[in-house]
Amino acid sequence: MTMSANCGRMIGMGMAGLLCAAPTYAATDLLSGEWVGTYTCGQGLTAVTLIVEPDGEQWSGLFSFGPDKRNKDVPEGLYELDITQDGSDIRFMAGDWVTQPAGYVTVDLHGRMSDDLTVIAGSVDFEGCDTFEVSRRTPLPPLGKTK
Repeated sequence: MTMSANCGRMIGMGMAGLLCAAPTYAATDLLSGEWVGTYTCGQGLTAVTLIVEPDGEQWSGLFSFGPDKRNKDVPEGLYELDITQDGSDIRFMAGDWVTQPAGYVTVDLHGRMSDDLTVIAGSVDFEGCDTFEVSRRTPLPPLGKTK
């Protein structure tokens, strides 16, 4: 069965359905850009910015973290990411450090994008960590105007 034949069945099934419901967006538009929010680990609530760029069949990016206004003692750090998407499942896998604060390790994220394409939320895959949530800072292009 072709992708277009499956689209009617996939509407409402997370990102896979969104790819069919909004065919004028390039697939890279769905994740690409800047996402800001927070995550929680042993150091407490931490501000995070994810920068996502297309990289062939997947994405690459940067994970930048630092103090949140409610937890100002967190140091700043930065590391590379490899990012994959399978349906509505999005994985952010830690790569090499760019700036590593003493005593910190990289973490992976596993999440899902909201139906309106504005939030990614899920779990931080490391013992002692909890959840993350980031919101799209870079807007999607207008429908029919792909990059």
